[in-house]
Amino acid sequence: MDTSTNGARLNGLRLERAVPMPIKSGDKILIGDLTLTFESVQFRSTPRVAPPPTEAQIDRAPMAMVVGDIINYSTIAEVTDPGEVAASLNHLWRELGHILRAHQGTLNHYAGDAICAIWELSTVPDAMRLATEFALAANERVNELGPQLSMRSPQGSPIQMGWAVVLGVAAVAAMTRSMEAVIGDPTNVAFRLAGLAGRDGRAPVMVTNAVHDAVKQAFVFGDSEQVTLKGRSGLETVFPVIAQTARA
Repeated sequence: MDTSTNGARLNGLRLERAVPMPIKSGDKILIGDLTLTFESVQFRSTPRVAPPPTEAQIDRAPMAMVVGDIINYSTIAEVTDPGEVAASLNHLWRELGHILRAHQGTLNHYAGDAICAIWELSTVPDAMRLATEFALAANERVNELGPQLSMRSPQGSPIQMGWAVVLGVAAVAAMTRSMEAVIGDPTNVAFRLAGLAGRDGRAPVMVTNAVHDAVKQAFVFGDSEQVTLKGRSGLETVFPVIAQTARA
């Protein structure tokens, strides 16, 4: 089972993280620059058949969700060395992970140019405020880190991100032993809205109407806007988040 920082390979094939994989005598395991050969008299016979996987449990829960999306990532990746992109993303996601944990959020997954985090309302009563605070704090950290990263736009400017905060009921299902997926309309809204935030003069942090109504006393918002989100019928009312209000 691979939980190494840089991944491992079994007979040349990259292992999926944190997923057990049976091995047999003679198998070659590559960890970093080190190649190991597994030798065992006991396991020279046909490897044991793995037991059938346990049926995945699917839970439905109301949650706040934040998606952060790197603006113009495709263009940036096209003109930037892949190693530099990987190093920049590794640094960026690690820094944002610290902020996420401080705001009691759970990382759902990375999608190359995007980060997705969730707060279940049943376990985090102040989920929507914390999620919105995280989006603001994460965006501020991106602006601080951007000039330090080698990943730049074709014009040489530091990277920027758009952030969306949504509220809704989603299904949580285990895709592998190391990854869960949040599935449903809130996920679509979050990714689509993150793809609009920070573009065309919009604020970098945007929230849906439901989030706005729940936390409007805790933040300063700009004027509402009705937007069309791909894959969804009708218009969605969204608000830009300007700042957090001073606490008493």
